[in-house]
Amino acid sequence: MLAIFLLPFGAFWTMTSYAVDLATSRWISSLKNSVLINFLTWLGKIIILVNLIYLTREVLCDWNCVDLSEYFQIWIACILLFSFTYIPFALYGRYSYFHSLVGVGVEEHSEVKLKLYGEGKDVLTLGLNSIIYIQSDDNYVDMFLTDVKNPGRKLVLRCTLKSLEEQLKDYPQYVRIHRSVIINMRYVKEDGNRNSVSLICDDFKIQLPISKSYLERFEGLLVRPKLT
Repeated sequence: MLAIFLLPFGAFWTMTSYAVDLATSRWISSLKNSVLINFLTWLGKIIILVNLIYLTREVLCDWNCVDLSEYFQIWIACILLFSFTYIPFALYGRYSYFHSLVGVGVEEHSEVKLKLYGEGKDVLTLGLNSIIYIQSDDNYVDMFLTDVKNPGRKLVLRCTLKSLEEQLKDYPQYVRIHRSVIINMRYVKEDGNRNSVSLICDDFKIQLPISKSYLERFEGLLVRPKLT
């Protein structure tokens, strides 16, 4: 039974997911209870998916071949497929990507160097994960570093945050969370607060605000999968 629905499940789920996301994206982003909203959105997609498959099968056989019992079988098949295929892959994908950002297995990248260019002839060469976070200060940026003797030591570079963000675009562990702040995801410690993020490196610890315009993208990088 499951094998029969593999192809329509994949096709209809993709179509349903994109359609629902497109129709509800603005409404969802305006709501605060993301866990409940994600669950309701997921449930709505499943309902649409089941009925799309049911209607398609009815049309293909002139509305004579699908009875109520088969309708419930479609429900069971879709739920099982979703539970044993989509959810595990979503969890694994989120887990792998999140830990690639926060530094699990980062030793192999320890020799990677960042070359950051400021205005004029200002150039800095730093290790890939030597920056904890970056904060703009008018036409300068303050970079807080993983200094062994002085964790959180500040280094100033003359350039805009926008320019630095462009230079760091090939390094996904650097994520902008505010119009004036870029963080290194390797040092993120989740604390359950949606409006801010804690960064910890040795004895250095700081809590930084997350602006609404960057919140959805930031939460999408965390290990918790969004089933939407």
